[in-house]
Amino acid sequence: MKGTAINHPVAMLPPRLTQDTNYTCGTVILRMLLSANGISNPASDKEIILAGKMKEIEQFGSHVGQFYKAVMEMYPEFVVMYKLGAGVSDLYVLLEMGILPCVGWQGIFDATPYISAGIGREDGEDGHYSIVTGVDLDTGYVSMLDPSGWLPDPLLIPTQTLERRWWDLNRFSDCETNEMRDNRDDRLAFIVVPNNPNYLVPMLNMGFVFGNTYTCR
Repeated sequence: MKGTAINHPVAMLPPRLTQDTNYTCGTVILRMLLSANGISNPASDKEIILAGKMKEIEQFGSHVGQFYKAVMEMYPEFVVMYKLGAGVSDLYVLLEMGILPCVGWQGIFDATPYISAGIGREDGEDGHYSIVTGVDLDTGYVSMLDPSGWLPDPLLIPTQTLERRWWDLNRFSDCETNEMRDNRDDRLAFIVVPNNPNYLVPMLNMGFVFGNTYTCR
């Protein structure tokens, strides 16, 4: 890392979209990531839910494996990749490369002072997705583009708060046994990139893997 702060150029940020239910943060995030990749009129939440086979989204939310299915179905020229155990340094490097990362974390939906203090539920019920648009290692803050319309834009989160709340629980059926189980995602980051070696190889070298492996771990 050459500097101590990196921000995605404002002119290249996708238009902010907001969720209209408490379970569509993932589909809204995916629409914004597609927009950031040049898709001028991304699919709707409903179309993404159908393409990703998110039959239980109202109860369990959505996950990377479903995002992968949706993108491959509708936009096969792009691919969803993810990394577990990611760090703030990964977010920094991705932004340096011009790639917007999304994190799965325990969102904070209270007033701004609580956001700064990092106060929020710790029971796994506040699972949320946000796009990271900036990392400042000097001030210790991460900037986010968040689909929750009542939160500020950008949403500024202390790095220590993100690191503590950078986990989520997702329930899905195991790809081999078909048994439903709860899975903990620690420090999940996912991205949407063009489906060509110029992008895929650097991501694989960073430890990212394809989204179709998400339920097979």
